[in-house]
Amino acid sequence: MFFSKFLIQHQGEKNATREEAQAIFNSLKHLNIFHRRGLHLEAFFRYLLGDNNLVHPPSSQVHHDMNAPLSHYFLFTGHNSYLTGNQLSSSSSVEPIKDALLRGVRVIELDLWPNSKGTDVEVCHGGTLTSPVDLRKCLQAIKEIAFHASEYHVVITFEDHLKEKLQKMVVKSLSDLEHVLDEDEEKAVPQYRQLIAIHAGKLKGGLDNWLSDDPKKVRRLSLSEQELENAAKTHGTKIGHGKHLWIMQGMFKANGGCGYVKKPDFMLQRGLNDEVFDPSAPLEIKIVMRVKVILGEGWHQDFHHTAFDRYSPPYFYTRIGITGVPADKDVKQTSTIEDEWLPVWEEEFEFLIRVPGLAVLRIQVLEYDTTGRPDFGGQAGFPVPELRTGIRNVPLFDKNGNKYKHVRLLLSIKLERPYYL
Repeated sequence: MFFSKFLIQHQGEKNATREEAQAIFNSLKHLNIFHRRGLHLEAFFRYLLGDNNLVHPPSSQVHHDMNAPLSHYFLFTGHNSYLTGNQLSSSSSVEPIKDALLRGVRVIELDLWPNSKGTDVEVCHGGTLTSPVDLRKCLQAIKEIAFHASEYHVVITFEDHLKEKLQKMVVKSLSDLEHVLDEDEEKAVPQYRQLIAIHAGKLKGGLDNWLSDDPKKVRRLSLSEQELENAAKTHGTKIGHGKHLWIMQGMFKANGGCGYVKKPDFMLQRGLNDEVFDPSAPLEIKIVMRVKVILGEGWHQDFHHTAFDRYSPPYFYTRIGITGVPADKDVKQTSTIEDEWLPVWEEEFEFLIRVPGLAVLRIQVLEYDTTGRPDFGGQAGFPVPELRTGIRNVPLFDKNGNKYKHVRLLLSIKLERPYYL
């Protein structure tokens, strides 16, 4: 059967059976685009751009060891999880918390402040114009939604600006919640100390000293915005930078999207002289990845016809790259296809990857604008170790992480070992 051979020889599905090929074939019959003898070009094209041929299927299962200490995992973490918009003037609400949990986020951050009368606890971004939301509403939302997307623990972190009386109110509000809390233990009232599981602390001895602390202990490192900016530049594999949260969404598609990704073994081990993994050291190339950007479709259905240009079709181009250790970071760009809602590129790029376990494939489609600032046409990110090879389609997402209904790219992906290995 031609189709089963295609799955094995071109899509890298070495264990594909005739029955699996027939199941995919049958799933397309409702389109009424078959010849009597079977699959023809239009039906095959629909398969390539359909949900049976995703570059990273959402049906992937949890497959990492889930019995290790908490410090052995990356956790999908929210920041100011309660804000509906910017950090200066937006509203606080339970809806962003629910949305984050439904996306697989496992760490929810709540900033606790006394209300104007000092009689109750509010959640808001202190010192700004953001409006507050009641703490109890936030906790109730977490209780209702916590395990809809993932069965694994939710961690609630509190940035606490409360006095002892209000801290006791928080403890009472938490009495019917399964929880993990995060606070400065020395300043906490006794009831808090019984709940604390993650130690928070101030930076002592420099960033390198903190990041080389006992790997068996979970710690929360609190940094200012500028300290985080500097840390992201010098310790890129250890700290995620908030400006690229959509890359984090790509990373946490791994391991069944459960919100927990096991750290590679080399990040958990120490050398003979107690040294830890150094991402800036010379590293051997482990994978040569070749990505061909073939074509794209769906913008005409998901965008208004004047969304990019009032008088003409869009000028699309694609940026594709790798995020990971410094030596792996690379970005390529296709040519710009002018006046076309269905761009065809057929351009191939090569990426040399040294640490596949930390590599995320980044994809972004932009539309050339004569003003100099390109218009946004979609984005996506995926963990390199879980990519499916062959000719695959990539659904694209908006800036908020919502998947477009029709917009997607068709790529060809090859993962090979360097010739000298």
